[in-house]
Amino acid sequence: MDSRENKPLTRLLSGDGTAELMRFKKIGTYEGWHSYQVTFAGISEDRWLQLQHEADPRDIPYLFELSDGTQVPFARISVIYDRESRQLRTKRRGFYSTSPPGQLHKFLRYFGMPSPEVSQERAPLSWRRPRRRRIMTLWVSDDETYKAMALMEAAPAYRRDLRWVLPLLRDGATHASAIVRTTALKGLGEIARVHGYSDAESFRLVSLGMNDVDEMVRRIATRSLNEIKRFASESRNELRGR
Repeated sequence: MDSRENKPLTRLLSGDGTAELMRFKKIGTYEGWHSYQVTFAGISEDRWLQLQHEADPRDIPYLFELSDGTQVPFARISVIYDRESRQLRTKRRGFYSTSPPGQLHKFLRYFGMPSPEVSQERAPLSWRRPRRRRIMTLWVSDDETYKAMALMEAAPAYRRDLRWVLPLLRDGATHASAIVRTTALKGLGEIARVHGYSDAESFRLVSLGMNDVDEMVRRIATRSLNEIKRFASESRNELRGR
């Protein structure tokens, strides 16, 4: 991430940068989390909490303003808000970065050369390519937690990996374990968001998930179906993304 993003936050702004929604005063740092006192709130706390818990961070059109005036997307900073103490805690982890980290891309930008970049709403969970051997080792385990971990690591796939990642996610979508089904369905929605791709079988499995016996599975399936409808087309042949 840009070194400027290590500077303290000062305000939360609307997506166009014209309206001030919150104002902060930094009060300390603990275990990598930066704590702020909210000194002004131009948005209701209920609405603020609703957005954090119900919306994908990549879809929240807010900007954080840093102490040097730089503005960064809401989705690039991990946020916790405590209603009782009116405190905000943030951690700069590079969540949903719109461009890959690393020395190569810094080098390209320094010399004015193009570096891969996507819109905030299509930013992947991670720019790191999934490791197939590790994922398949986790997947063959009898432990449902390991299977879910395998699907979680596979979901931020590069487009050239989708030929082996998609069958894995489809198998997981009908697994006996609810946590495995949840992770698989979330992954199918993530691929639609990042790559603009889905197909008839993925659409069918996500639709079936909306009638699952488990409430969490149904919730994730609904969210993934919305992402497929929004970002992908069943008839699309060419994969978009990384």
